[in-house]
Amino acid sequence: MSKTAAIIVNYNGSNDTIACAKSLLDQSVPIHKIIIVDNDSPNNDYEVLKKKFSNNPSIVVLKSPKNGGFAYGKNLGVKYVVGSSFKFYYFTFISGLIRKGGYKKKL
Repeated sequence: MSKTAAIIVNYNGSNDTIACAKSLLDQSVPIHKIIIVDNDSPNNDYEVLKKKFSNNPSIVVLKSPKNGGFAYGKNLGVKYVVGSSFKFYYFTFISGLIRKGGYKKKL
């Protein structure tokens, strides 16, 4: 099976990002890596997310040096996985909860 990486761009929404990441982990088709890019949130979102997922090797939390918008954050996530064994990238907004089986329908 081809490996998939999901990229979530966060900005001031750590609770929504946590829920989104959990919904991605709960899919019947595996997502092999979740990259969360904090888009330079002015609050403590980066620290919250880093702490929440520190024990999960399937999730990486990155900090953007600036808030360059969704596309900028998404591209940081792609740069992180370029050259790896991932064949597919899945992008979602933090409010994009994926219901069980919903990811499989998008394939």
